[in-house]
Amino acid sequence: MLDSPSATERLQAVQAFYAFPEWGLPLIRKSLDEGGIGIEPWRAVMLLGMIGEQKDISRILGIIQNNPQLPRPEVWEGAMERLYWKYRMPPKTALKIKELNLKKTRNTELKEGFQLSAASIEFQLQNPSQQTLLVQPHFDFWIGKPEAPPAKRWVQVPAGKTVRVRVPMMFRVPLGRGKIRVDVRIRELGLGQNLLHQTAFLAL
Repeated sequence: MLDSPSATERLQAVQAFYAFPEWGLPLIRKSLDEGGIGIEPWRAVMLLGMIGEQKDISRILGIIQNNPQLPRPEVWEGAMERLYWKYRMPPKTALKIKELNLKKTRNTELKEGFQLSAASIEFQLQNPSQQTLLVQPHFDFWIGKPEAPPAKRWVQVPAGKTVRVRVPMMFRVPLGRGKIRVDVRIRELGLGQNLLHQTAFLAL
């Protein structure tokens, strides 16, 4: 009924999942994990965002990370955000960024007045709070720049844990400059402001 062309039938189906979550949740999870019960994945995840549990945040995140071409990506992220804020408690201690550096992974090539280097920006996110955080790194480059914008990705930082983040890029830097300047901003899912902002000059 969720795929019915009738708006009335779709509403009735949603109401049934709301009324009997102990029956509906296993079906939704099975649909996302295995398929085969006749629900489009984006419709299933929309319902999961409405009636799901805290453990379903990791399920949705895993599907997003493993399937970059998901249809209706805004629905997937919206479902994850809804569940995240349903269970989120204000952290008493702030997230920290540590050991920000750049590691070259391939020798420099010279091309038309620029040096091209395959490298990765690496850092650690330390979460001393009791709240698992779901964040996304953003990068701004002022000296040198990547050949293509880095792919956006969500990072789950468990409570009391440290997570290492590695973002590979191909950098294009004018000849004669041995460093790039990067601003790293860490944003939490569902918030407009930055949790962290750190500027660094990284040797290439």
